[in-house]
Order: sequence, then structure tokens, then C-alpha cells
Amino acid sequence: MKYFTLLLLALVLFSCTKETVEPVVVTNGNATVTGIARADLDLTQLGLEYVPEGTIIMAKINLGDLFLNGGNDSTVYGDKIYRTTVGTNGRYTINVEANEFNVDVSIMGEDFEYNQIVNDTVIVRKIYTLATNHTTVIDGMTKVVDLTYNN
Repeated sequence: MKYFTLLLLALVLFSCTKETVEPVVVTNGNATVTGIARADLDLTQLGLEYVPEGTIIMAKINLGDLFLNGGNDSTVYGDKIYRTTVGTNGRYTINVEANEFNVDVSIMGEDFEYNQIVNDTVIVRKIYTLATNHTTVIDGMTKVVDLTYNN
């Protein structure tokens, strides 16, 4: 019994404790994601046309990417979403927080409706969607990501 008590006391005194690692904040700046958004709006023309002005484009980052040892667990740090609208000639520009380490950016767009021109006499209502695009940025970088909507 004496040895059992000593063993139990040793386990209590020298048992491992979980060390908490606090995230290290690094200096954050900004990166720019820019490009042109297009869709096939007019089947009588070759190529793609610019999406309508005012179409909303979003960029999502995980806030864990802004910490040195944060990882990218969205359940711990959460995501931040930035919004912009498409301007003339399909151009969009969106600034996101970034630092000297890789920050993953997901680029998404809201759906839009458009009356697609099929021929001189036929116009068909279509819903255009954008598949999520992914890129990686660091502080001070400008990344060009052109977007193509599908119907």
C-alpha cells in the first residue's frame, strides 16, 4: 500500500500538463485581387461578354492565416468576407488582409439573371453562377484572377 500511495503521489505531481500555444500575431497589410468577370450573354457574338455592372464579387479568407501559428481552422478563427461590385468593362478589385505568409483566398460571386441573346428573335432568361476560384496572396501582392460565369 505504501508503494501504491507513492506511485499515485508521483503521478499527480509529475503528470503532464497541456501547454497552451497562443497564436503569434504578425504585422498585417493588404493584398489586391483584381480581374475581369465575363459570361456568355450573347450567343450571336463570338467570345464572352462582361458581366453586368453591380454584380457582387466576394473574397473569403480564414483569419487563422493572419497568425504565425494559427493554421486555417475556420472553426477556431472564423472567416472574413470582403465584398465589391463589378464595374465597367467587367472589372472588379478587392483588397484583403494579408501578411508575409501565404493567405488563401476564395473568390466567389453572387448569381445573376440575364436575358441571353440566342439569335435575332430568341431571348432566353438564364441564371449565371460562378464556381469558387482559389488563389494565395501575401502582403503587397496584386493577383489577377479573371472570372467566368456559367449558365
